[in-house]
Amino acid sequence: MATRTIVYVSHADGREIHVMEMNAETGNLSLLEKVAVTGVAMPMAVSPDRRYLYVGLRSEPYSVSSFRIDPDTGRIAFIATTRLPDNFAYISTDRAGRFLFGASFAGNKTAVNPIGPNGWVQERPVKVFDTPPAAHCVVTDPSNRFVYVPCRDGNGVVQLRFDAATGMISPNDPLFVPAVEGAGPRHLAFHPNNAFLYLLNELDGSAYVYAIDPTSGTLSR
Repeated sequence: MATRTIVYVSHADGREIHVMEMNAETGNLSLLEKVAVTGVAMPMAVSPDRRYLYVGLRSEPYSVSSFRIDPDTGRIAFIATTRLPDNFAYISTDRAGRFLFGASFAGNKTAVNPIGPNGWVQERPVKVFDTPPAAHCVVTDPSNRFVYVPCRDGNGVVQLRFDAATGMISPNDPLFVPAVEGAGPRHLAFHPNNAFLYLLNELDGSAYVYAIDPTSGTLSR
């Protein structure tokens, strides 16, 4: 049986998720279903095992809705909605799918919430960590030992250590890697060989390439 490609699109003002299937030959999308949520739906994350979809809701009360993904159809079934510590512009999971990370652009923080064995995000965070202004993204490295948070108005990347057993994050040394003044760090992506990290800067339209130290997880441009 051919692998199906399912696309999930969040609609902020419509407060719903559109579930679509992509035609592998033409790229055309066909709508499978529309699923309502209780707030302004924006950032989303899929668990590493592709069993769950997490939808960040950026209207008060700030929260995340957890959905179970049907492995055959790609359709989603609601599990629960959980309060979060802040208004998160970006969410992601760790590489094992046991913790949900959030980056708060308005609140200048990142947070870690545990994910239960049934797939839904737990309300009490493991850690809330203050960042420089305008945290815009948060990702764990492929080894699941380090976390990086680009901060647009802080103009650099926060480097953290991550304990995958407990979900705790702590400062790496150094904690902060500055960008050129006015760059505006926003989003990150890893090279498939896991040796390099790419940073997209919003304000000056530049991209940085960092080498990742495999032992310390620290970045060098």
